[in-house]
Amino acid sequence: MIMENSIDLSTWKKLQDRAAARIGKPLIMIGKSGEEIHVSGKFPFFLELVRQKNIDMFKGIRLNNLRDNESIVRYGFYGLENIMIPLIADGKKIGAVICEGIRQVDDENFDMLARRTGLEEEELKDSFNSIEKSSPEKYEPYLEMLVDIGLDYSYNNRLNKIEVSKLNVLYKIIEMANSTLELNKVLDYVMNFMVKSLDAGNCSVVIFGEEEKRYKFKDEPIDKDIEKNVIDKAVEKEKTIVLDDIKKRIRKDSSNRYNSMITIPLKMREDITGAINIYGDNAAYISRDDLQFLSMIAEHVSVAVANARHYEEMKELAVIDKLTGMYTRRHFMELLEREVKRSESFEKPISLVLIDIDDFGHYNNLNGHPAGDRLLKDISSVISDNLRSVDVLGRYGGEEFIIMLPEAKSIPANEVAERLRKKIEEYPFDNREKQPNKKVTVSIGLVTCMEKKLKTSDMIKEADESLYKAKRNGKNKLVSTVVIADNLKADVFSR
Repeated sequence: MIMENSIDLSTWKKLQDRAAARIGKPLIMIGKSGEEIHVSGKFPFFLELVRQKNIDMFKGIRLNNLRDNESIVRYGFYGLENIMIPLIADGKKIGAVICEGIRQVDDENFDMLARRTGLEEEELKDSFNSIEKSSPEKYEPYLEMLVDIGLDYSYNNRLNKIEVSKLNVLYKIIEMANSTLELNKVLDYVMNFMVKSLDAGNCSVVIFGEEEKRYKFKDEPIDKDIEKNVIDKAVEKEKTIVLDDIKKRIRKDSSNRYNSMITIPLKMREDITGAINIYGDNAAYISRDDLQFLSMIAEHVSVAVANARHYEEMKELAVIDKLTGMYTRRHFMELLEREVKRSESFEKPISLVLIDIDDFGHYNNLNGHPAGDRLLKDISSVISDNLRSVDVLGRYGGEEFIIMLPEAKSIPANEVAERLRKKIEEYPFDNREKQPNKKVTVSIGLVTCMEKKLKTSDMIKEADESLYKAKRNGKNKLVSTVVIADNLKADVFSR
């Protein structure tokens, strides 16, 4: 057979069985003529029924798709989606592997299938509806990995040189890279595997970025200068560096406990995002196959790094306003809600400040929006520089800022707000001379809750009303409201 002459079938079958068990879907290996060579996993009852009545229809559909495609393809079968990847060895198409029985639709017409199989239409519908809905995207990475790795190592009987545990690790790393956003967990697993499988002394992972991050398997001294030297070389050459006899080749007085090092760059598309470093006493024993496998692991660690970074960026975007560096309105409101509940529990006062830049539209129209953005950044810096570490600052709207002052009574809160108003009035902002009164100013509304605690929305409303009064009374003013008890509150004007 062509298949048997091209790859080690027994190895492939083991890998296919493991993959089918992991994803919970049937996997079928077919030959060049469409015949089934190996079936892994259990077919849904719907497919079992159809196969018992007319298995040849599967062969015809598969063969047509195999002939017409050189790469991954999806094709339908009465409401089910199937994924096929051709198997190509030594430049020749020798067959394919297929994941079958992925249901995406709610309903399907089985009139034609009933006629072709002699089965009752209702029986087909019932068995079809018993299949749980899922997405092909969930299974494609596993199928691609099976082909990429399984075919490579089955070809010329190479797979039996690699321990099955390594393949389990690769499956696990891919699974973790695609399912968890906690990079620490992925790296701990990888470093643990590296140390144990290679009988190494230690392992570290360095992740590049504005702030370089470094993870170690064991918390012991490692010569960072030597590590950096080797990492730089791996990055420059974009390949794995194996360094044996460090003390002889680099530095005799090295504090390194280990005398050999393997550095594998982490590459995501065209960018090198970091490096894995493995330490031991003798790197010369590492085989070419071992290095190739380590590179495969590094590829999927790169994916995990990219996923984690993307998650952190998205999380930061949801929390931090990109322009001013303050909290976003949504995140600020979450923090305010928590603090209001805390102040109620401990019977502590809480104050809320709402700040609006006076005549900001005028500033934007005269100086342009880039200058307006710079003004927002500059004012946010002035505000943050004049707050306590416990105070919380957020961007409430276009030119509005909001500040939470935990445990601040009326007088201290007024002092903070008035200080901010004066600091902004006196600050030499660009283009201030073009503004009314030749300076940039703000209006401020402040609410302080003493014994009576308001809902978050009511606090905002009170602060907003105070801000409106400050605007209505000539701008560049602070208006403060103190809520003492039910139906008992007072307004205080400053300047």
